Amino acid sequence: MAPTKKTFNALIYYEENDNNRMKCKTCSRVLKKDRVFNLKKHLLLHGIRPVQKENNSDSKKNMKHSKKNMKHQQIKVQISKKNLVRSYIGLVTEDGFPFDVLDSNNMRNIIDPICQGLKDKSGKNFILNGSKCKAVLEQVAANIKLEIHEECKNRLISLKIDSATGLDPNIFGISAQFISKNEIKSRILGMVELKGAGSSAFENLAKEIVSVLDKYEIALSQIVTITSDNGANMISQIHTGDDDTGKACILQNIEYTKQIDLFDTTENICVGEIQICQCAAQIAQLCALDVTKNTVIREYLFQCRNLTKYILEPSNGYRDLFELRNFTLPQLDCPTRWGSTYNMIDQLNKAKSILSLIETVENNSQDEHIVVNKLLWDFMDSYVTIMAPLQKTIMQFQQEQLHYGNFYALWLVCKLSTNQIVTTSNSSKDSIIYTIGEMLIASMEARTKQLGSNVGFDASLYLDPRFQHILDGSQKQRAINFLKTLWTQIKIHSPIQNLSLTNSNTSHTEHKESNLDLLDDFLSVGVVKNESTDVHEKIEMLKLPYMKSSTNDLNFWKERKSSDPELYALSKICFAIPTTQVTIEPAFSFLKLVLSDNRNRLSHHTLENILLVRLNSAHLDSAIENLNLFVDED
Repeated sequence: MAPTKKTFNALIYYEENDNNRMKCKTCSRVLKKDRVFNLKKHLLLHGIRPVQKENNSDSKKNMKHSKKNMKHQQIKVQISKKNLVRSYIGLVTEDGFPFDVLDSNNMRNIIDPICQGLKDKSGKNFILNGSKCKAVLEQVAANIKLEIHEECKNRLISLKIDSATGLDPNIFGISAQFISKNEIKSRILGMVELKGAGSSAFENLAKEIVSVLDKYEIALSQIVTITSDNGANMISQIHTGDDDTGKACILQNIEYTKQIDLFDTTENICVGEIQICQCAAQIAQLCALDVTKNTVIREYLFQCRNLTKYILEPSNGYRDLFELRNFTLPQLDCPTRWGSTYNMIDQLNKAKSILSLIETVENNSQDEHIVVNKLLWDFMDSYVTIMAPLQKTIMQFQQEQLHYGNFYALWLVCKLSTNQIVTTSNSSKDSIIYTIGEMLIASMEARTKQLGSNVGFDASLYLDPRFQHILDGSQKQRAINFLKTLWTQIKIHSPIQNLSLTNSNTSHTEHKESNLDLLDDFLSVGVVKNESTDVHEKIEMLKLPYMKSSTNDLNFWKERKSSDPELYALSKICFAIPTTQVTIEPAFSFLKLVLSDNRNRLSHHTLENILLVRLNSAHLDSAIENLNLFVDED
């Protein structure tokens, strides 16, 4: 057998220049690419030489020798118990591994030698396995709860509730929101599972919320607002068992229409005297659904849905064609999945080059009849054009933690952008783009007026230097009344002496933010506050200077906390009122992975621990540090 040799690739020491030339990476000299001898000869100047020939027998001997050495080779790993435990439970809480994997042979081959090297001084083994991970997870979750308990002590907070429609319509997540260190913070408190229907479901939800609050010793009098993803309508999902992801693929058009109507209904659900209200961000999805109520638009929408069903049917062969042409396969929309209608139509419109060849499918069924013609393509193009600003806003509402001021700023930009598209369009008033645009603008105007019913909306704008001047008399009066009531709440849970010129925070865990705070503490000793320049009068007489739209409200009030500590305290609570469900919704997407078929034996308690640890990552390191496991470490 002829000996083999390792080839010497000189080109790896050069980079492409131009005109079939190569530039040396070492000295930048340029040579012709097809002069291989010259390329190799040049490398000799830099001490780079071709490898020597190596026959098969030598190679086998070397390999055998290497394997022999590997049997006696040991690997040294530098890792602390803390990092090991953090990574180990992270396999479950962050990567979604089932506990069974932690006990697999392959995992044991990796973990056991490390644990052997981490024996304590007495020789006692350090053990990590599936059951140990659950126990550690329990301890870490308990430590996180203690830290959240301290954060929420003597503090007014707002709650967010979201139903896990993609996971289980009977499961709800509860989180607290407040401002700390000049940032909006969200803390997952727990999850509840409801059973029952009608008024019993309402009562059960209220009881479960109170039960979760009791775990943290949070009184109902500390709660400013309770916001849900779609208001009291979430209870209706328990009645119907609807799943916005699982059933979307089989949702027929008549059911689709019913869901649109259901999405806009509300019921009164109260926790104590606090009524649960829908998050303000839902206004965007409601406007998108309002457009579909036009009979002409709805008929076009049904055609798009039927076309999507046709494409998704494997026997029609479009899945492979979409992949071949690098198009995104459209997914059937669902009213409760924000922005899904736009995504479906946009993906259809982008694939026009291959879908325009589909012939009209005549069928008596409303869910199978397809008419693919110029009118349908004009509708798709018009829809994605006029709805683009709204879709962008919907995505922002789902991705960003917003207070009412920033929420309203984005919403106004959306309204102005949509109106600009309509007014600058050359289309006639009979065109489909004009029809969609007029309906959307009318819906935006009507829905915007309804925002005033959201608790704290007017008050937040009243404290926002960008928007205070645009409020009318009734809005200002609602804001003033709300702020007066809120001030009474603050005095109950945060005694007046705690609202000093320098200590406006209400949590033991909120540390000094800078050396200037220390200086302010020193200089303010002995200063007597004139707190009774009646706070109510301050609220009534408040006149803020107009600031540009780029103003950071939290920074604006932080700079005024010494001169207006009471108003600063009010601003922190108002700007902490949630407008979106950014924190909770991604959590349930993760839990859906955890609850796959081979993991459905997990108890509700274990699932809640996973949720707490995963989504309260700000407390994870300190929670692990405080485990009894590490009391003997330096």
